[in-house]
Amino acid sequence: MIVSVHIPKTAGSSFKDLLLRELGENRVCLRYGQTPLRHRAEGQPIPPLDLTGDSECMLIHGHFVADRLILPPASAPPRYIAWLRHPVERLVSHYLFWKRQPYPDQPLCRRLLEEDLGLEAFAALDGMRDLQRFFLGGLPLSQFDFIGITERFDESIDRFNVTFGTDLPTAMRVNVNPDKPTRDYRAILGEREYDAIAELNAADMMLYQQAVASFG
Repeated sequence: MIVSVHIPKTAGSSFKDLLLRELGENRVCLRYGQTPLRHRAEGQPIPPLDLTGDSECMLIHGHFVADRLILPPASAPPRYIAWLRHPVERLVSHYLFWKRQPYPDQPLCRRLLEEDLGLEAFAALDGMRDLQRFFLGGLPLSQFDFIGITERFDESIDRFNVTFGTDLPTAMRVNVNPDKPTRDYRAILGEREYDAIAELNAADMMLYQQAVASFG
């Protein structure tokens, strides 16, 4: 079984559509019921996601915390995969996405809208800091068979194909901000705000740099 952790705004939706199109819905099981962001925002423990009934699935994909799973008994250890994105760009993308497409049942989104939070105030919310490290749980990168880099999407897909013997196509992206800036984020935000957001996500910055270094 392959366990694919979909961290918000890291190309997980594009990857999901590729998987469904190429592998088929009977082999790819989507699991989005754990709602880890909501529990984190409310200060509640993250409930485990029960996958014991999914032993026939080739790949599980969804928003869940990697170390909060109940796996099928007597099965081989799962092969974990995830995508990472530069933490500043991921945070900005998340902020703009919720402004563009609100989720009223998400406490952090409600705060963003009701308090009309600016980008830096949104980034400072406890529930939004180091989100990528949060979704990986206590698992180190060394426990993942594949880590994709959002900014190197096509190259990452090629690596995924080599790792798992698949033939996923490249150059297929969905759920992308139509107004996504094409210039450097540091230039857009300014040095002070860019560095402030990076500092708020220090653990994610280290995680991302480690993943990028593994690409060579």
